[in-house]
Parts: sequence; structure tokens; C-alpha cells
Amino acid sequence: MNLFLVTADRELVTPGLGTILEGVTRDSVLELAEEHDLKPVERRVSLADLRRGCDDGSITEMFAAGTAAVITPILGFKGDGYAHTAGDGSPGEVTTAIRKHVLDVQFGRVPDTRNWLHHVVG
Repeated sequence: MNLFLVTADRELVTPGLGTILEGVTRDSVLELAEEHDLKPVERRVSLADLRRGCDDGSITEMFAAGTAAVITPILGFKGDGYAHTAGDGSPGEVTTAIRKHVLDVQFGRVPDTRNWLHHVVG
């Protein structure tokens, strides 16, 4: 599973490869970013970055992406002595829209313009 952050300035941030696993869902989300008016950015994300971004509002949404998770909102996180909330603590518009987009392609509700789907005959 991979982590994505949506920033107030419309960046879609995910840790770069080498610190996180490659994945089909991760690649799909990065490829869809521009269709959702987001700039895809791969960079190191520290716990301090997450804490600061949630506190100052520069991180407006967070979500996990992966085969089993598809797109799952992360509303906040906590540890020993701290708790932080992303945005208003509810699934954000961008997270919801990207989840819908990925699922709509997977289930054939929208055209597969990238040839992601492969028909399997049993």
C-alpha cells in the first residue's frame, strides 16, 4: 500500500520509489492526477512533514492506495503524545473523486482510455 497527500496548492505527493513499493494502483493514481487538476510529485515525506502539514493546513487530504485498499481515505494519525487530522477529518473531495475514477475504470463504467484492462477468458 502507498501513501498519497493532497496539498492546498494542488500537489499530489507520494514518497519516491526506493522508500515505498512500486504498484499498479500507485502508478494509476499518478497517471490520473492531471485529470483531477493535480500536479503529481514524488518526494520524501517525513513524520515531521505530515504533522506540520496537517497542523498548518498545507495537507488537505491523505489516502492510501493499493490493490486491496484501492483508494482509502486517511482521516488522521496519532502516536504517543500526538494526534493530527487531515483537513476537516472527513474523506476529501479529491480522494473521493480519484477513488471513483479508479473504480469506474476497473468496473467498466467509463471507457478505459489507457488500455489498463485486459479481458481474461476462462
